[in-house]
Amino acid sequence: ANLETRGGAGGDEKMVRKVTKRYIDNLKAEYNISNQAAVAMAKKISAQSSRVIDRDLNIENDLIPALRQVYEDGAITKITATQLVRLTEDEQTRASESFGALRAQAELFGNNYDVLARELGEIWITVAFERDAEERERLKQEAMAYVGQKAELFRERAANKQHVSAAQKDRMAYLHKVDRLSKQIVSFSSKKAVAMIQ
Repeated sequence: ANLETRGGAGGDEKMVRKVTKRYIDNLKAEYNISNQAAVAMAKKISAQSSRVIDRDLNIENDLIPALRQVYEDGAITKITATQLVRLTEDEQTRASESFGALRAQAELFGNNYDVLARELGEIWITVAFERDAEERERLKQEAMAYVGQKAELFRERAANKQHVSAAQKDRMAYLHKVDRLSKQIVSFSSKKAVAMIQ
């Protein structure tokens, strides 16, 4: 009943996920049943769909804590998180490290952070579904290098903006000076200025 109430209320997703897992663990212990039977019982009483429960359990049981935290921090979507459970534990560790590196550079990436996080997630999904060992390793290297490459690109852009900004400031100062001198010339050429000189 507790599970149904919390799930039906559309409460905090993390809390519902953890409560679902705890409820299933309690069912297994109390009735001495298999995990599959406990999940089936939970699905019968939950207000959530079977698919949502399966995804929640995948995230809770099959993601390492560091990668689950990446999901809980909002860097990846629930769908991405459920696909990344296909990664080995070592790959999940590397994935969480790459997301950590991305988060460490969040200020540099600014408004592009979410797009970059999604792209990084897509690379790791590609790793998760790749069966060829050699290609999988190549994709892992690409994923691990992704943040560094993007950081370098964004630093170059920032440097170029500063360079352009300095050039623009110089140009504006020059134009202001020309305008001021033009006004002085006009004032000297006026009849009043000529009369003053004579």
